[in-house]
Amino acid sequence: MNRHFKSSRCAVRYDARMKEWLALYKYRGNEGLENAFAAMLAFAYERLVETAGITLPSLTAVPLAPERQRDRGFNQAERLARKLAEWYGLSYSPVLRRLRHTEKQSLKTRSSRIIDMRGNFAADAGALFSDNESPIRLLIVDDVYTTGSTLDECARVLKESGQGRGGLDLFGLMWARS
Repeated sequence: MNRHFKSSRCAVRYDARMKEWLALYKYRGNEGLENAFAAMLAFAYERLVETAGITLPSLTAVPLAPERQRDRGFNQAERLARKLAEWYGLSYSPVLRRLRHTEKQSLKTRSSRIIDMRGNFAADAGALFSDNESPIRLLIVDDVYTTGSTLDECARVLKESGQGRGGLDLFGLMWARS
């Protein structure tokens, strides 16, 4: 499979305990877990940077559909990305938007996830570019990596929106890997 991102890293394995913690944070509003999640993600960020041998100065997050954002009140991926940006002195740019609401990905098969994600995002990579930077390195943050279809679709639309502007080197950073 031809991926649109260079590499990705996850902080934890998505086991029963991690599922419980994520549910407490995402669905029950236990914001006290946010710093712990961000610290776990920070370790994975440092490993990704070390392994890739590069700096990743800019972050973005996988966006939620407006309906889900309204129900939950926040986007967990965005909050974690902003926390990392703050801790490491990186820039955060919301350059992605979700175009439609989908059912929870956790309830779907691998093939239906891939199909469901196709065409689900739009990007404004032009907001990342300045005249002096080429190529841009961008880290896409999300909470859970299962098949990689969400990350890959986000990377695909970012690359397409940045064509002819010097290029994008895209990387993924997720809190958990299922």
